[in-house]
Amino acid sequence: MVEKKTVSLLWQTVLIFIPLGAIWAFYRINKLRNGLLLILLELGIVVVISIILGITIGLIGLELTESEAFSIGIAIEYPTYGIINFYFIRKWSKEWNTKIV
Repeated sequence: MVEKKTVSLLWQTVLIFIPLGAIWAFYRINKLRNGLLLILLELGIVVVISIILGITIGLIGLELTESEAFSIGIAIEYPTYGIINFYFIRKWSKEWNTKIV
């Protein structure tokens, strides 16, 4: 069970940008399930963007390997990942701190 104490918004925000840190940040505020769903949704978006890029670029005659398409998908998705997780981790951390105090 999660220890019921307030969390630092600064550290919660920093943890989002560290690999696997986002999972720990969501766990600390008892929102692990919602956080994992967000992460999986964002990973799915990367895969879809990669597939669409591969098909679209293939149609115009350029060759793009799967790894290149995946890299471009990540480059497109990572800022969105940061914004979405930033919003939710701050919102849920504030709610958690309010509930604890």
